[in-house]
Amino acid sequence: MTQSQLQSTDRDIQFNNAFQEILQKLRSLLEQEAKYLQDGGHDELQEFARKKTSLFSQLRILNTRFSDNQLSDFNMKDVKVLQTGLTQNMKLLDTRIRAIQELNTTIQQAVMDERSDGTYSIDNMQVDGYV
Repeated sequence: MTQSQLQSTDRDIQFNNAFQEILQKLRSLLEQEAKYLQDGGHDELQEFARKKTSLFSQLRILNTRFSDNQLSDFNMKDVKVLQTGLTQNMKLLDTRIRAIQELNTTIQQAVMDERSDGTYSIDNMQVDGYV
C-alpha cells in the first residue's frame, strides 16, 4: 500500500469512527426524547432541541472536515434508522402541538362564552347613532 492509500484509509477510519459516535449520541437522544414525549413530558423539550442542534452541527463540521469522504453503506443504513427516529419524534411532537392547540381553542371559547351573555354584543352597541 502506498503512503497516500494509507492516509486515505486512516482518514476513512477517522471519519467513520467520528460519524458513528455522533450517530450513536443522536440515536440515544432520540430514544430519550421519544420516551419523554410518550410519558407526557414537556419542560425539557427546548433542551432536547438544543442537544439535537448541537449534534447536527457536529455532523456538519465533520462533513466539512472530511468532505472528500463518502458515507459507507453501513453509515447510510444508520442514517436511515436515524431518519426514522426523527420522523417518529416529529409525529409525537405534532400530536402534542395539536392537543395544546385544541385545549387553547377550548379555553378561549369558554372565556368568550363566559364574557358574552349578549349584553355587550356589537348589535346592541350604539354611540351617537353609529355602531
